[in-house]
Amino acid sequence: MSRLAKFLLIGALATGIQYLILIVLTACFAVVPWLASSIGFAASSVLNYLLNYLVTFRSRERHLVSGMRFAVMAASGLALTAVLMKVLTAATHAYLICQVVTTALVLLVNYTVARLWVFSQA
Repeated sequence: MSRLAKFLLIGALATGIQYLILIVLTACFAVVPWLASSIGFAASSVLNYLLNYLVTFRSRERHLVSGMRFAVMAASGLALTAVLMKVLTAATHAYLICQVVTTALVLLVNYTVARLWVFSQA
């Protein structure tokens, strides 16, 4: 299986967790979609890091180095998620469609950053 395919599979798992948290927080607790999505993104980031470190990139980099790099990437992804969701849901209340668009954009950015910087020693 290619590195990109592994990244996408792990990303799909993390995204599923993010979407579940988004839906539960929005539907059951009336949390605004951009915040619910951001909470889901943050919660799924830990699993995403560990699986990408171990499976996708088989990194030999120390966790202190790759973990800090991943934290920077995740914080950037979190900020991008929050901004995109806030802007898109202001235009439409179809928050799940907004989340799909946001996910696609953040995925492209995160894969590039992960491959070139976070796990560059892999």
